[in-house]
Amino acid sequence: MWMLLLKLSVLTTLLYSLYHWTMRGNTFFLFNRFSLIGGIVLALVLPFIPIYYRTVAIDSAVLSEETFQIGNAIIIKMKVNEVTDIGRIITLSGIMFFMLSRGWSIFRLLTHISKGIKTTVSGFTLVESVAVSSSFSFLHYIVLPQGMNEVDKQVILTHEKTHVRQHHYIDLFLGDIFCIIQWFNPFAWFYKRDMIENHEFLADRAASHVSGMDVYKDTLTRYWLYGSMKSLVNPFAYSTRLMRLSMLKKPSSLTVHKCWLVCLLPLLAL
Repeated sequence: MWMLLLKLSVLTTLLYSLYHWTMRGNTFFLFNRFSLIGGIVLALVLPFIPIYYRTVAIDSAVLSEETFQIGNAIIIKMKVNEVTDIGRIITLSGIMFFMLSRGWSIFRLLTHISKGIKTTVSGFTLVESVAVSSSFSFLHYIVLPQGMNEVDKQVILTHEKTHVRQHHYIDLFLGDIFCIIQWFNPFAWFYKRDMIENHEFLADRAASHVSGMDVYKDTLTRYWLYGSMKSLVNPFAYSTRLMRLSMLKKPSSLTVHKCWLVCLLPLLAL
């Protein structure tokens, strides 16, 4: 188990660095989305693929299961028998804690939804509730606070419908599993943060095309200050400071920028 978690953590760190320094900040939002999902799948699958080899540098000696070799020079002896039960208990306790936390979050979300005023529309269910201070989407539900003016309501609805139609909740559930398994790795949480940020870029672009750039910017500026970050939802008020506003007016990135990712993939594979 420990070797699998080590491999997963290393892969997560590499994949996050690859995305953050080469792809984040461009306007290939859909390409970025599938790159991030592919990275999660890759990181979860690769640790289970064994790689065995022998070298003459160690007199063709057969490496034990406790040995991890890098090239011909570095051989690390993993003293698995010395791993204490305390470490295992801490790891599993963290996983259980976050699983219970997510379960509680889902329960609270469903409670808000059940108490709100529901309107069924093609493809989603609109819920207006006095219990929420900002809008968000969860599965096929779009939750709005009551008392919004009609202009802001339509702008935010367009934004949230993008999340629902593009099934961003699938990414969120996958990202949450990814983070819970390696809750101790900060890069996993950074990875999910960038995934949510990219969701907002996708929805911002779609909504601004419908409502107009100026109207959308006004609504975004007013409402992002009132939101709180919730797990497993796409909140309209999710704020990455001025990043969302700057991405709205940023010109389309050149296709050649995708080559950064392609060129670095062999390095990642190595």
